[in-house]
Amino acid sequence: MHLLTTYSDETPVNVGSGEEVSVRELARIVAEAVGCDARLEFDTSRPDGTPRKLLDSRLLKSLGWDRARPLGQGVAETVAWYAAHGPSRADPAKAGDAIPDPE
Repeated sequence: MHLLTTYSDETPVNVGSGEEVSVRELARIVAEAVGCDARLEFDTSRPDGTPRKLLDSRLLKSLGWDRARPLGQGVAETVAWYAAHGPSRADPAKAGDAIPDPE
């Protein structure tokens, strides 16, 4: 919503916190949020893709945006919302409330 009121250029804007998170850490965060205690395995013999997975979000920050919550909290809240409302999304007449905007 922030960009709708502060940005009208055609240049794409990266939306991210500006903080790097590894694939391993992201998998751990998601697993914890969904209550999965599976062991994560990574094949270190295969290429790992882009060495750094970090968006350049300077433009976004220059427009006055900052994250409202840490990644782990946001993932947990999204999983909880989906658990409560997600399946009803197939029928818009039964759709639940949107995730509340923290602002």
